[in-house]
Amino acid sequence: MGQETFLNFESEEKDSKKPSDIFEMEKQKRMRNLKDKLDELDEKKEIHWDDIKNRMVLKYEKNGEYGKNFLCDYKGKEYKLSLGDVLADYNWGVKYMPNSKMPENVYRKISKGILANEARRDIEDIYDKEIIGSQLSENERKGADANKSAKSDISLGREIKTRDVGIISEEMVREFMTRLSYDLSKIIDSEIKIIRTSIKEDVRQKIDFKIMAFSHRRGVKTVDENEMEKSIRQFQRLGFQLATKGGDRSWKGLLEYKAEQIEKVKRRGVLSLGVDDIVLVGLTMKHTKDLYDLWFSFGKPPGGPERLWDIEQKKRIFRIITEKLKLDIPDGTLEKILK
Repeated sequence: MGQETFLNFESEEKDSKKPSDIFEMEKQKRMRNLKDKLDELDEKKEIHWDDIKNRMVLKYEKNGEYGKNFLCDYKGKEYKLSLGDVLADYNWGVKYMPNSKMPENVYRKISKGILANEARRDIEDIYDKEIIGSQLSENERKGADANKSAKSDISLGREIKTRDVGIISEEMVREFMTRLSYDLSKIIDSEIKIIRTSIKEDVRQKIDFKIMAFSHRRGVKTVDENEMEKSIRQFQRLGFQLATKGGDRSWKGLLEYKAEQIEKVKRRGVLSLGVDDIVLVGLTMKHTKDLYDLWFSFGKPPGGPERLWDIEQKKRIFRIITEKLKLDIPDGTLEKILK
């Protein structure tokens, strides 16, 4: 997370602070809170969690399949969760804390994961507010404000507006892949990491999220007639721009418009954006608001609104994303993870 300040704002009041200073103070405060909690974990082996009334308790399941090593009871129903599920749910305002009866090493690992994830996402939100106020044009700011408003509705437990369906669809796809990213490496010889983008990358550089993919191939190297194996690590970074169709707008026209936007960005050079390429993914998602409203009416259970997608929608999204990454995914992989 960048720590630079971007506003040159002079106040007539001697004791007033620049907006950039205020944002910096907020980020530093959040980092101090993280440090305090990690120190508490080291010293006391247990954490006094903030906002405890709004956290669900995780139990440990040693024999959980495909990374689903945590159990959560919600309104009498037991949910099997992976670390990816726990981290992704924070995007939807759903928070957890581990049961202190877990094995110490497991408690420590999941606690660190939760603390770091929440701090990172909170700081990203502060950074986005700083960007909106200092780095965007007036037109860009309009889109950014709408984006942040929709995300605020989610985190505060509000119903979403019809105009925000596109943003919610993008969030569902990204967090769905975040969940899977933690489980894939347990099944295939590859790893993927989902990277959330800043508001500037979204509105100006047309990247909704990034994926870093690491794959491993087995090779043979001959040295003095002796054969030895070596692992060849392949690395790629892709930026994803989603086009989601949920209404009556011309699908062809939307794809052409998105593709044209991406080409304008790419002509400026994608390597400067921290990716090898930007790819356009078109998805038909007609019932996003209905699914979100249904999930919301259930009281925001674990798994986010994307949990309510049918298996065919999940397979379609998984296939499209992994094909863009050119990953060799065996048939049935998704079914194993979602089992």
